Amino acid sequence: MKYQWLANSTNLADRNLDPDHALVIDLIGVSNYIKLFENFEKTGLYFSCKSIEGLMENYILSNKHIAPKILAREMGVSVRYIYKIINKKERKSHV
Repeated sequence: MKYQWLANSTNLADRNLDPDHALVIDLIGVSNYIKLFENFEKTGLYFSCKSIEGLMENYILSNKHIAPKILAREMGVSVRYIYKIINKKERKSHV
């Protein structure tokens, strides 16, 4: 835990940090920021929705009783995407 000293810095979010790092501290707190920093130091960490598409599809199919507009709004996707997932599953089940 070579970055634990960061937890003792006062006003860490205000000290010449990259704006994205300051936002992460605001969102998850200093101790969790330190954990992320220690584990992903010197790497580019990119959050892509591609890695959770399977989870999204399962969620949509498990909740298709919910109106597509509501699901889309809740998940931050288009209504068209919701229908695409539902229709893809229905096509596979007819084969």
